[in-house]
Amino acid sequence: MKMIYKQQNNMILKKKDCDIIIRVRNEIKELTLLLNDLHNQKSVDFNVIILDTNSIDGTAEFLLNRKDVLLFSVDKADFHYGKSLDFLVSKCVSDYVFSFSSHIRIVDKEILYKTIQFLKTDQSSNVCAGYFRQVPNFSYGCSEYERVFLNHGFPKLKSPQKIDGDFKKIKFSNAASVFRRAEVAAFNFGKYNGSEDKIWAYNMIARGKEIVYFGNMSIQHSHNETLEQLKKRIFINYVAQMQFTHERIIPLAIFFKYLFGLIYLFPFAIKTHALMYARIAYKASREAVGFVFR
Repeated sequence: MKMIYKQQNNMILKKKDCDIIIRVRNEIKELTLLLNDLHNQKSVDFNVIILDTNSIDGTAEFLLNRKDVLLFSVDKADFHYGKSLDFLVSKCVSDYVFSFSSHIRIVDKEILYKTIQFLKTDQSSNVCAGYFRQVPNFSYGCSEYERVFLNHGFPKLKSPQKIDGDFKKIKFSNAASVFRRAEVAAFNFGKYNGSEDKIWAYNMIARGKEIVYFGNMSIQHSHNETLEQLKKRIFINYVAQMQFTHERIIPLAIFFKYLFGLIYLFPFAIKTHALMYARIAYKASREAVGFVFR
């Protein structure tokens, strides 16, 4: 698929402590809050590079009036998760790149500085990337399903921890991640339009690199999505993962995994909705199997 990106302003980047890449669509309020959080960061200088996808809520116009953002756009029909990341990274000029979802909140005012300092230590010389603990962003929205997912998948730790290379256990997420630009230039996110972060992390570990989980540093990230949007997100990720592993998932097993997992991992309040989310996951996985193995 040919990707067509359009540069919307003439900002020229200079190498700084890090670059920050963000993909956005119709999230002007949330993006404004994130940019404010970034400019409250201490002891670090950075560039911001944003890719907008057909926003109709004033996002593009808002960004065009800012002097601190390099802005690109792409049509929704041409958007691709993996290739859009590769494009943004190709425009970066600093050694370290942070990838953030446009609707996250950053409370820790030194998270960029502390992360970069860690990556500069001798102990991290083989570390190609890292990702942060995610907790709910209740001001944006967070379903009971997602509270379970975040609580289970992103535990709190006292220090950064190297992650396991087991594909099923990898939780590396570009909703809030950092990587060395040279590593992505050498081995990019590629063709996968979903789960591109998980697949990239697995490939990098297989190549002998290390990825760390910054469970000692949190960002607020969750989704304000309908059940249909959740189904679409699950579908996209299962399609990509099956295309990568060439293994067929079993929808009925997915159903019971979600049902009993939600009941077991969260307080009583979730039980009334566990069946609903399990059905969504079942439908999404069944459609994904049909799409990949048709």
